[in-house]
Amino acid sequence: RYSTFNYFLKNHTLINGQQLNEYLSLAINDEDKTMASSAIIDIFNLVELTDNQFSQVCNTLNSFGDWTKKIIEKQTLLRELKKKPLNNEIFEKAMQFKDPIIHNFLLKYADLNQLEKLTILGANKSIRNVATQKMKQLKNSI
Repeated sequence: RYSTFNYFLKNHTLINGQQLNEYLSLAINDEDKTMASSAIIDIFNLVELTDNQFSQVCNTLNSFGDWTKKIIEKQTLLRELKKKPLNNEIFEKAMQFKDPIIHNFLLKYADLNQLEKLTILGANKSIRNVATQKMKQLKNSI
């Protein structure tokens, strides 16, 4: 069943409201809640959601329990990072996650001061190394 959910998402980067409703209904009514929640989480990564669809997916995922709160927070932050220019407030909020996916996104838009923080507090060694390299490049171009 999971592969069917996955196949659908990989072939539908945009979905309409009815398709989303049917997908979520099938997932939430599945007896295997672990598989169902994974199928819903996949929507965040594979589908371009409108704001209303994003809220609907969050609300549905939230019904699986408190463990989903961190996932929803992360997806909300990633969505915010993609929509708004990176400022210090969003940067600091993103740094608190200590998540490689979020920190990797920060690398693309960070200024010199933000890169410096990523060299020390980056989620993993790769993030810290890339931040160091980008910082050197920025300093050399000044």
